[in-house]
Amino acid sequence: MEEQRELKLRVLHEFLYEVGNFPELITPYTNFVRSLRERYHPVGVTDIRLTELNSGLKCYVDLGDRLGADIYYGYYQEYFDSQLLLSLIHPGARVVDVGANFGYYTLLASQRVTETGLVIAFEPNPEVYQLCQQNISLNHLEQIVQAHQVCLGATEGETDFYLTEESSFSGIGATGRAKIKAKITIPLYPLDTFLQQLQISSLDLLKIDVEGYEFAVLEGGLQTLANSPDCVIMLEVSAKNLNQERRDALIRVLETLSAQGRVGWLVTPEELTPLQTPTDINKIGAVNLFITTINSPRTQELQANYQRLRRDAFQGIAPELHLSPEKLLQRNPKDPLGYLKLHNALINAALSDRNRTIDAQKEEIFRLKNRISRLEAQKQDLENSSLSTLIRRKIKQKFLS
Repeated sequence: MEEQRELKLRVLHEFLYEVGNFPELITPYTNFVRSLRERYHPVGVTDIRLTELNSGLKCYVDLGDRLGADIYYGYYQEYFDSQLLLSLIHPGARVVDVGANFGYYTLLASQRVTETGLVIAFEPNPEVYQLCQQNISLNHLEQIVQAHQVCLGATEGETDFYLTEESSFSGIGATGRAKIKAKITIPLYPLDTFLQQLQISSLDLLKIDVEGYEFAVLEGGLQTLANSPDCVIMLEVSAKNLNQERRDALIRVLETLSAQGRVGWLVTPEELTPLQTPTDINKIGAVNLFITTINSPRTQELQANYQRLRRDAFQGIAPELHLSPEKLLQRNPKDPLGYLKLHNALINAALSDRNRTIDAQKEEIFRLKNRISRLEAQKQDLENSSLSTLIRRKIKQKFLS
């Protein structure tokens, strides 16, 4: 029963990738899937399960948390962004994951850096930090990955940290996106200071997702970033996590990075566009911002990998549908990514499969009916034969008596 239920939920989650192409369906369908899922996995009720990522890595996740449940059922809302980020990690790289949660990016980055690289994960939430540690050990990554249960910010000391029912929304500030269950005190360090203790002066990649306090992490790492012109930064920018004070602070630190010669890139599956000025984040709802040095090889790599990922998204399925990936990618105002062609092709393929299945079922039903008819005829013949034998026996007995 539970296996069937999970299979159905996996199918529903798989459609979340497709529904993103239909803006009017995104919110109601997402809410429907999550509401159904939460009937079986209530929010805030710890339910640790083992799952396997597409990469082959295994990890423990909490189904009482939105991110953990999504990953368990095969869905990741930022899958395109994650693949783009991972494509920029090379063997030997030094990667920092701030807001590591159970270690999704940490684990995947460890595969990219190989034994010659280093991944440093920061996760303040005690429960999730334990999951992250377990996942590191589970995949035997202790020689590649370091995990630290501290907060990163602009100053050194201690800070309040709000634990929420959904661990993904825990943070230094209460965002109101999940019910707070406790407030604890966590050590606070600037990234520069912490890396100096590890004798690390530069990075190749920095990922930050700390529920609205990305600006503080950047402020505390400006010296390290100044030493790292080739470092790619990815940070979450979400209006839900930013009050005016945090928004202004983020604009100021982005202006500082701009003065260092860096440019921000807004990433969506539809396009990769430069952030014209830091104040343009006032127009952003929710997006991951990639930051690179202007006109650098890393910027060129980001642009090239973005185009390749867009193309690869169609490489697997297009040939099966007898479509050309190149034609699907031809841009036009009404169908910028060829989704309409792909959707129609998928519908036609599904209908064709359905029709073949129905025809096959009809043939099977016809065959079974014929077999039943033959069996009934044989049964009748047998009954008639038995009846005739019985009558003859009775007649014989009568004459003999």
